[in-house]
Amino acid sequence: MAEFSFSNVLDKTIGAKIMGGYRNEILVIPVAKIVAEPEPAASPETLAAVCELTGTFEFAAGFTPFIIDAKAGSVQYKADNQGEAGAKSFKPSGSFSVKDKQDADGLAAQLCNTDCVLLLQEHDGRQLVVGTRRMPAVVSPAFDSGAKAADARGYAFTYEVDGSFLPKQYMATPIDIDAIRNPVTP
Repeated sequence: MAEFSFSNVLDKTIGAKIMGGYRNEILVIPVAKIVAEPEPAASPETLAAVCELTGTFEFAAGFTPFIIDAKAGSVQYKADNQGEAGAKSFKPSGSFSVKDKQDADGLAAQLCNTDCVLLLQEHDGRQLVVGTRRMPAVVSPAFDSGAKAADARGYAFTYEVDGSFLPKQYMATPIDIDAIRNPVTP
């Protein structure tokens, strides 16, 4: 009788670590502050590399991207298919929520008419890039005070990109968000 082995039973999708949602930190980069941005590889060698962006962001002098601390469990992303046969692309969109605090009022005002690139962090640390300089993410904030004491109070932010040929695009070399959050001063 043959010895039992999980490798005989499991395929590569069973037991994969695929968890929904994103971490609650979102990096925001206004398009006007981007000097250069990472690009898809000209000749990717693997299917995974098709959606990797190589290179790094360069920002205008003195600019540092800012971090939004979204409510835990509120960060969503999807990429619906759009277009007609032979001319299809993806329409990235999503949402996140921010608690009502004084900073959130200013955040809503700043993001309302600012074309951006957003970086969402997956639970495994990979960074999903939403938007580009040519096809930016447009963020739409909305405030809800709730009616009862137990109701949620805060901002719901939705975002969308007009189109993308990639359903998801990842930074090949992630941005160090901890260094942005906790800068070392000389």
